[in-house]
Amino acid sequence: MFKGLSKVSQGKGSPKGSPAKGSPKGSPSKHNRAATQELALLISRMQANADQVERDILETQKKLQQDRLRSEQSQALQHRQEAGRSLKEAEVLLKDLFLDVDKAQRLKHPQAEEIEKDIKQLHERVTQECAEYRALYEKMVLPADVGSRVDWARVLEQKQKQVCEGRYGPGVAELEQQIAEHNILQKEIEVYGQQLRSLIGPDAAPIRNHYRDILKAASWRGQSLGSLYTHLQGCTRQLSALAQQQRRILQQDWSDLMADPEGVRREYEVSRHFKQQELLSQEQCVNQLEDDGERMVELGHPAVGPIQAHQEALKMEWQNFLNLCICQESQLQRVEEYRRFQEEADSISQTLAKLNSSLDTQYSPAPGGPPGAPTELLQQLEAERQQLAIAEKTVEDLQRQSQEVAPLQQRRTPPQQPLHVDSICDWDSGEV
Repeated sequence: MFKGLSKVSQGKGSPKGSPAKGSPKGSPSKHNRAATQELALLISRMQANADQVERDILETQKKLQQDRLRSEQSQALQHRQEAGRSLKEAEVLLKDLFLDVDKAQRLKHPQAEEIEKDIKQLHERVTQECAEYRALYEKMVLPADVGSRVDWARVLEQKQKQVCEGRYGPGVAELEQQIAEHNILQKEIEVYGQQLRSLIGPDAAPIRNHYRDILKAASWRGQSLGSLYTHLQGCTRQLSALAQQQRRILQQDWSDLMADPEGVRREYEVSRHFKQQELLSQEQCVNQLEDDGERMVELGHPAVGPIQAHQEALKMEWQNFLNLCICQESQLQRVEEYRRFQEEADSISQTLAKLNSSLDTQYSPAPGGPPGAPTELLQQLEAERQQLAIAEKTVEDLQRQSQEVAPLQQRRTPPQQPLHVDSICDWDSGEV
């Protein structure tokens, strides 16, 4: 379905392609492999969804054409439910495709822009099919003389009540249903205008004025639903992206048992510049959504509650993500400090062990062995005293650092002896 996708799948975006520039040949990092696998699964899912949308469009076109011929021959229409289900499925899949193409752009897929264009074309085709569906199944043809026999005041009052009492949100799924219901209501109200233009009588002018007010209110509600859907969909995309990035970070091993902290640090530093740019871009998007929401509230948007709820959720999720990024940097630093502390402690321990062994060997000769020359022993003792002074200073530094370095190992070391616990009640009987 997507143009150029097959040739990209074997290029630099594929595990079978050439290694990325700047990385050792044949040894990509775990992060790059994970990103490549994630991108491959993402594109595979998008391809399947796009193919299904294409099939839904073709099937809907076929059913609409068959019922269109039946309508021309004044026969009963047979495929309304089937066509409606196909269009509903296509709309749901298109929503997933728009979410997935954002992920593909963040993962730097080389054909992301072309894929987005293909998805927009599919969306335009589905929109056209929806319009044809409404034109065929939802049209209302009233008899020519029905206008004088309809209680227009009651009908318009009922439609005004439906428009004014229409809900907004609170989520994207509910909003999509509300938009679909309002589109049907809007179509019905527009059809009434055809009959009201030929209405005559003393109440004709007030009824037309009432109708114009209802039509204006319905148009305003449609615009409000559309702007709310755009805003909530943007917030939902950002919330989903932030949650996914946090899961990716949390799934990594950040404990003191980290297998390769140096490699993780190198990978982190390599991606640090890119991450800063990505964070800046993401922060701009979040700020834009917040500004849009505040402007909608200031302009008196009827859906203040859902807008503010999504604003608060987005602010909280963004702050959680920033805190997690800070924790990631801090934890890497602490793991490195702990590893350096342990390496220095092991090194000085080995040095002291060697000095102790050397002293035992030189100044406690074996029985019957010749004693060493005093001058030579004094020279060696002077050299070893200097080493001991250096070792003593290192030990003092380590003692001072031990008060600052995070004791990560204590969280992983089980107790050497069982802990004694005194029970305050009889667990067998449950009596205190």
